[in-house]
Amino acid sequence: MTGNRHPEYIGLVRNGADRPHPAGSLSDLTVSTGLHRAPVAMRPEWPCAGAPLAPETTMTRTLRARFALYRRKIHENWSTGPGLAEAGLWTFGFLLAQAVAACLFVGLLLLIAFDGRIPARSEAIEILLAIRIDSTFLLTGVTTLGALLLIVPAVRFRVGRPLRRRLGLETPQPRRLLLALGAVAPLAVVSNALYSAADGVWQALTGHFPPLAPAGNMNALETLTPGIAAEPFGVLVVALALGPAISEELVFRGVIGRGLIRRRGVIAGVIWTSLFFAAAHLYPPHALATIPLGIFFHFVYLQTRTLWLPIGLHFLNNALALAMMKYPLLNKFPETPLLVALSTVYLLIIALLLTGRRLNLQSLELQRPALAIVIGPAGARLEKLSHAAAAACILGFTTSFVWSMMSAPLP
Repeated sequence: MTGNRHPEYIGLVRNGADRPHPAGSLSDLTVSTGLHRAPVAMRPEWPCAGAPLAPETTMTRTLRARFALYRRKIHENWSTGPGLAEAGLWTFGFLLAQAVAACLFVGLLLLIAFDGRIPARSEAIEILLAIRIDSTFLLTGVTTLGALLLIVPAVRFRVGRPLRRRLGLETPQPRRLLLALGAVAPLAVVSNALYSAADGVWQALTGHFPPLAPAGNMNALETLTPGIAAEPFGVLVVALALGPAISEELVFRGVIGRGLIRRRGVIAGVIWTSLFFAAAHLYPPHALATIPLGIFFHFVYLQTRTLWLPIGLHFLNNALALAMMKYPLLNKFPETPLLVALSTVYLLIIALLLTGRRLNLQSLELQRPALAIVIGPAGARLEKLSHAAAAACILGFTTSFVWSMMSAPLP
C-alpha cells in the first residue's frame, strides 16, 4: 500500500490502545499503515474527548442530576420527621386504626352469633342493641388493643431502625422514675379540674347552640361509666389503660413530636404535638383537659430521653381515672382551688428537679436555705432541693388532698 485508501476513517495507533484518536489538530492525526503515516480527517459524527456532547446526553445528565437532588431532599425531609400536614394525617390514621379494629371486631362477633352467616342489617342492629355493645368497655378495650397491631408496624416503618435507639426505649434512671411517678396524682387533680370547668362551659354552649349537642356522643367517659362497675378492675386496666397509653405515646410523642420539634423548635413542637394529642380525644372538654397532660408527658420525654416514662405516666393516669369511675369513694374527686394551686406548684417543682436546663446569665452564686441555685459562666442550674423543702411540698400537697377529700360531699 502506498497511501491511505480510506482517509475518512481514523486508524488505530500502534501503542496498543485500540480506541479512536482524541481530538486535536489535523496535522497530528495520522494513520499507521505499516509503511508510512499520512494525515487523515476525522469523521464529524464520532464523539471525541473535548467535543460538545449531543443534546440528548446533556438532557439526560441534567435530568439525572435533578432526580438525585429531589431524591436527596425527599430523604432529608423523611429523616427530619412529620410536619404539620403529616402530623394531621397521623392523627387521622390513629383514629382510623381504631375504627378498623372496631369494625373487624363487630364483624367477627356477628359471624359468631349467626354461625358464619352474614346477617341482615336489621338483625345485626337488633343483636348489637341487645348486648348494649355501645355502652360496654368490651368494644373500646378491643379497639384500643387491636389498633396496636396496625399502629406498631406503621411507627416502625416511619421511624426506621433501630427503633429502640430512635425512640429512646431505654430503662429510666431510678431517681427520675420516682420523680415522674410523683406527678401522677397532681396531674389528675389539674386535669380533672380543667375538665369540669370545660364541661360546664360546653353544656352552656350546647344549650344556646343545639347543633353542637351531637358532639356529646363522643364523650367516651360518660359512655363507659355504666358498664365499668360490673367488670374486674384488672381487665379494665389492661383494656382501657395499657392499650391507649402505648399507642398514643408511640404516635404522638414517638413520631409526631420528634418531627415537629425538629422542624419548629422545642416550645412550638411540644404545643403542636399536645394539640394533635388533644384532637385525638374528640370530645371538646376531654380534649382540653388532656392538653396539660400532653405537655407534661412530652416534657418528661425530652428530659429523660426514654419513652417508657411517658408511657408509664399515661398508663397510671388512665388507671387512676378508671379507679375514680369504678369505686364510689373516688367518684367525686376534690376540686378545691387550694388543691389545684398546690398541685400546680408541686408539678413545677418536679419539673425543676427533672430538668437540667442552663440559663445564660452573668457569673453569680446564689444560696438559699432550702434551694441552692448555682449561676456560673456556663449558665445556671438547680443544684439541689433540700430535704426540708421537698418534705414541705409533699406534706402540703398531701394535707390539701386529704382535706379536700374530707370536705367534699359524698356522691
